[in-house]
Amino acid sequence: MFLVRRTAVLNTIGLPSSEAWKAANLLSKVCNAYEDNNDRGKAVVYIGGASTPGDEIIVCAEWYTDSIEFNDITSVPKTVIQDNTELSQLVKKYSIEFFEVATEEKLAARFG
Repeated sequence: MFLVRRTAVLNTIGLPSSEAWKAANLLSKVCNAYEDNNDRGKAVVYIGGASTPGDEIIVCAEWYTDSIEFNDITSVPKTVIQDNTELSQLVKKYSIEFFEVATEEKLAARFG
């Protein structure tokens, strides 16, 4: 099992902090489209730095998956391309992180 985190650091120059909610809505739509069309696990979308302390305003999505697969452009839902285009106007930097979850089964297999 893996945890995947997609982080969007917002371009806050000239943008009101309410744009964090717009970005969260767009990222949520992107995640929902993948969940509906590509059998992806349900994502949790959250915001940091808009109404909480933080150096930058970020919007993140996290989800669990059993395996990490290459995301072929032909399997990307059309709505994702449209929503990502709008989201990219608010974002100065994207990152994606992959973590292997240390489940009880994996720990037992390694350490008994």
